[in-house]
Amino acid sequence: AVPTVAILVAIIPFFCFKDLSQRLYGAGGMLFGVLSVFVGMYLTSPKFKDVVAQALISESVGDRLILWKDAFSLWWASPIFGQGAGAYAYTMEQSNPSTLSFVPLVPRNDFLMVLVEYGLIGTFLLIAPVGFLLFKFVLEQGP
Repeated sequence: AVPTVAILVAIIPFFCFKDLSQRLYGAGGMLFGVLSVFVGMYLTSPKFKDVVAQALISESVGDRLILWKDAFSLWWASPIFGQGAGAYAYTMEQSNPSTLSFVPLVPRNDFLMVLVEYGLIGTFLLIAPVGFLLFKFVLEQGP
């Protein structure tokens, strides 16, 4: 999740500024901000440390596909508004639709996590700003 966020955050200034130095300073500043937040959360939150530790555990592709299938089944239970912020782990514990020997805290896919927790509306609100920036960039590049 952190590499994905860091890459997206580093790309945004390249769509917002025309001057190369502003783009580079913006990307560097935003990357520093994201990494600062990550390190701060890691140092102060035991639950965040557990999530990071679980994310670093090696899993087979089969386990990941089972997690994704389970995430889709949880999303399908409430597709428009989702299960609620932070409710993935709790909902997975309650329903436990998979055959895995552990109860996962995350589905190992950020977009599926947003889809399960916030539904279609939240997923749209997450994707809309990036879509707007891409649309604006394409218009500025024009013929």
